Order: sequence, then structure tokens, then C-alpha cells
Amino acid sequence: MGSKKKRAPKLIEARKYIENKGRKSEAIKWQVNIPATETRPRERKCFDTEDAAVLYADSINRLLRREGEAGLEKTGCTASQALTTFFATRSLEGRHGDTARHLLNDFERVFGSELLDNITAIDLAAYWNAERPRRTDGKRRFWAESSKASSFRYLQMFWNWCLKNQKCTSNPLALAERPKVTRSAPKVLGVEQVKALLENASTGVHRAEYGEYMRAYICLSFFAGLRTSECLGMTIDRLDWEEGDIHVPKGKTGERFVTMTEAFKRNMRGISAWKWPLWRNFYKARRELVKRAGIGEWPRNAARKTFISAYLAVTKNAPELAHQVGHNRDVEMINRVYARRIKTSEAVRLTEL
Repeated sequence: MGSKKKRAPKLIEARKYIENKGRKSEAIKWQVNIPATETRPRERKCFDTEDAAVLYADSINRLLRREGEAGLEKTGCTASQALTTFFATRSLEGRHGDTARHLLNDFERVFGSELLDNITAIDLAAYWNAERPRRTDGKRRFWAESSKASSFRYLQMFWNWCLKNQKCTSNPLALAERPKVTRSAPKVLGVEQVKALLENASTGVHRAEYGEYMRAYICLSFFAGLRTSECLGMTIDRLDWEEGDIHVPKGKTGERFVTMTEAFKRNMRGISAWKWPLWRNFYKARRELVKRAGIGEWPRNAARKTFISAYLAVTKNAPELAHQVGHNRDVEMINRVYARRIKTSEAVRLTEL
């Protein structure tokens, strides 16, 4: 007798079904039924849109075709096994490290038991188009464009590590479309708003205990371009009035020396010492200052973006400004993002405060 011919795997299709059948309000849903095999149990997945269901069905069909061609289930490392080793060997610290862990743990909740070589670009597209995995709080969350882009970046880092350490043989992200984030133009403050902040900075909570710390923050951020985290680590002994520079020992991009601007010298001269409160108290004090100054909304990184836009309009020297604010490798970005955000006449008035 001849050997029995092997059958081609049956294609999985996305089917429409009606939820709450028989009621007045019937919701149209989509489901994908995956039959049981020797290596996996029967599975049924439901989706709100046809596109998400079709993407998932296509990814399963690709997997079945690969298994049919190979004649056996692929062996290798699962996502959970690889992530356990990855977290143990890679140093993920600070705010970005916490974000990477959260996003990679979300990935593990969905693909933890899958072999890395069985995860496709279509699987990842369906993952980002569906609801985000729920954490311990049980709240429903959905993927924002910025979260998709961050997830893509950290998964790229993870898969490159897997390839280097021979945990898998291919990177599905090479075929995936990178999520695009539409960023709005930086919002900056005007001359009158900065002036109101300076006038109100000498009053407020914790002033008796910590001194003129809020005025020091306004000077360091609006007239020297320091990040908030860099401001909260600044002390009076790091201001070198003879050399005219500010020593930033642990900035986001490493150590640097920032040149004191004339506006910084004028507004900072009267401050002899200060201490920083706890960060919670600092942000509370800043919110109160913004309210006293009559500023309705405090844009993200408003002080630093105002400084960069104003001094670029006045000096036209992007390379020097990039070093000043700790963006040595992003001179092109300085010109692209911050050019013409403030009129030159208003920028001159800001530098003369």
C-alpha cells in the first residue's frame, strides 16, 4: 500500500456573528475559530472589527502553512523564557526602563507561551490594533499612537537581543510597519506670562523653609534651558559666576557646562541659597505659581521650549544652542522643531527681562 498523502491545512476564516441575539440592540461582532491540533487546543477569539479578525486569521493561516510544510511543530525559545533571561541580563533603569518593562510585560501577557519564531508581523499588527492587556487593576486600556511607537521600539531592542543570543532565527518587526506618531508644534509662553511668573515666584508654599527655590527654577529653566530634573538637582555651588557657566553633572545626556545668559545673571544675582522640597511639593508649588500668574494651561516642558525657541530666534546658532540644552546630536531637530516658534521681536524682549 502506498503512503497516505498529507492533507493541506484548512484555511481559517473570519466569520460574522451577532451578539445579544433576539434582543432589540444586536451588536455585530467577528470571530475566528481555530480547530484543535496535536500541539494546541481548540481556540475561539472575538473581535470588534472585521479588519482585526482578518489580520488574526491570516496570521494563524501562515503559522499552519509553516507547520504543514515542516511536518512538525517548530522548536525553540518561548517569549516568556526569552524575556526572563532578557530582564536578568539587561540593565533597565530609570523612567525609560520602567516603561520598557511595562510594555514588554504587556507583550508577554499575550505571546508568553508562543515560540519566538512563530510570532509574525501580522500577529503584532493585530496585537496593537486590539485592546491592551489588562494589568492587576483590571482597567480597560487601548493603544495610543505614542504607546504603539514605544512598544515597537522596545520590542525591536528585545528581538535584536534574541537574534544576538540565538534565541530565534528571524525578527518579525523587519516586516512590520513602524507606528507613526503625529507630534504637535511645541507650545511656548509669551513675554507677559514669563514676567508674571517672575513677579509671583517669590511667594508661595514652603518659601520660609526652602528659600527662593521657585525663582531659582524659573531662572534655570527659562533663562538657561535646563530640564526640570536637572533643575531639581542644582545647587548654588554649581554656579560659577567668575567663569560664567553652570555645571550640570548628571544631565539626561551626561555632564555639561551651560553658559549663563545675561537674563539669567540679572534675575539670579539676588538669590544666595535655596533648597528643593520633595518633588510632590515642588509640582504643587509650581501649579500654584502658574495659577497666581494667571496662566490657564502649563504646556509640557513649557519653560525649556520657550528658552530654546527664543534664543534660536535671537542667536541663529543652532549648534551652540544644542550643546547648551544637551541636544548635541540633534542640531537638525533644533532647527526643524523650534525655528520660527517665536517672533524675533518678542524673543528679544524675553532675553531682556
